[in-house]
Amino acid sequence: MQSLPDLHYWKIAPSYLAWNLTVFFGALQRLFSCVTGWIFTSKLGQEHNFQKTHPSEEMIFTKYDYESIMHYGDFAFSKRPGVYKTMEAKHSKHLFEPYDKPGLNENDIEMVKKLYKCE
Repeated sequence: MQSLPDLHYWKIAPSYLAWNLTVFFGALQRLFSCVTGWIFTSKLGQEHNFQKTHPSEEMIFTKYDYESIMHYGDFAFSKRPGVYKTMEAKHSKHLFEPYDKPGLNENDIEMVKKLYKCE
């Protein structure tokens, strides 16, 4: 069995996988503990992306990571990207979109390994 960094799929489509993992495993709860969100600036029909999940639905294996590919950017789902922010880090750090990140980082890989019980 190959390890995650060796699989070509992880190098080709990390953001596709990350968006699915984000929604499926409710990583948004962690996001909202470290960012401030503005639902009124989001696109109509995208409000569900800002719903908090119940703590019992969370699977937290790593420390909070702003650099994770599974972290939304400042303008995620914005009505006017680049103009209206939908969220902002509480410590004022710029939040990059997943497609602007180089791929999975060490914490992302560790989380996926734990979620899928890989050694």
